[in-house]
Amino acid sequence: MLGQRDQLQAEQQNLIGQRDQLQAERKDLLGQRDQLQQERAALLGQRDRLKNEIGTFRSQIAQRDQEIADQDQAIAQLDQTISQRDQVIAQRETSLKQLESQQKELENKQAYLQRAVKILEEYYQDYQALRGGNLVLFRNQVLVTGVLRIVEPKAARQAVDQLLVTANKVAIENTRPGDKNFNQQVIQITPTEVAQIVDRIDDGRDYVVRILSAGNYIRGESAVQVFADVTPNRVVFQAGEVVAATATNPATMTQEQLEQRIEQLIAASQFRVRRAGVLVDKIQIGDARVETLMRFIEQLKQSDTPVDVQVVASDVTYTAGPVKMDLVAVQKGQIMFRTSPDS
Repeated sequence: MLGQRDQLQAEQQNLIGQRDQLQAERKDLLGQRDQLQQERAALLGQRDRLKNEIGTFRSQIAQRDQEIADQDQAIAQLDQTISQRDQVIAQRETSLKQLESQQKELENKQAYLQRAVKILEEYYQDYQALRGGNLVLFRNQVLVTGVLRIVEPKAARQAVDQLLVTANKVAIENTRPGDKNFNQQVIQITPTEVAQIVDRIDDGRDYVVRILSAGNYIRGESAVQVFADVTPNRVVFQAGEVVAATATNPATMTQEQLEQRIEQLIAASQFRVRRAGVLVDKIQIGDARVETLMRFIEQLKQSDTPVDVQVVASDVTYTAGPVKMDLVAVQKGQIMFRTSPDS
């Protein structure tokens, strides 16, 4: 794992060198472009002077006609040279843009490698703890969750303190199995953070308050740093709302294919639930029994025409959960059957 980190850091240094080289080349190309532009300006001036001479010579005697023709030819050659210079300048501009794009790409890759090194370092530390078999609390692990509605502002502090007491007990149970002295203070959170939680929840609305572990902790830790996440407990899905849907054709699909399709549908529903802001991942389908789910699939298999399968919220779903859903078989807009017939 350290070898990979060293490799990434070496690659990062190599990319920095490439970036410096590209910047030097870019500076050189800018100088060449400026020089070509100066030459172009000089040639344009020369062309203008020749055109003035042509105008003068044409007013003179016929014997100067040949000289004027020679001057015309010279102007044509100069125009061709200018055109060639313009093409060179355009090519230089394109090269500069490509170099700038490469430089940006290298900078992005460097930033990515820096993040990768940091992640690898954190992963290595976690791996070492896991390898020792002593890691009992993970970073961002939820110790306790509470749904609070504070009508009396004075009650806010008491409610938060009760959550912290419960979180402290959970921390002790994890870091010191068998220790029943729950009066000792293990979790650590600053008074400022506690005051911020109290101020946030004292407006009479419903809030989901979670106390989470701020780091990874091993068995026997004497202190566990925690932090709070406060989220309004709002309605996320109304009862009967379709959360996800898929199409099936039982006449052409095997039992295994139908089961896979339903599994994918439930996974899509879980993703939609998380993205919508629900703080629990687990979805209860019907009465949560495997038999109910398999019976639904058996009923689905008996259809000889295409059937749409929907995941529908069986009750109002809040941020705090729980998440109760039904599988519903729909054909031509009509419900055929569902996991909870009585809902």
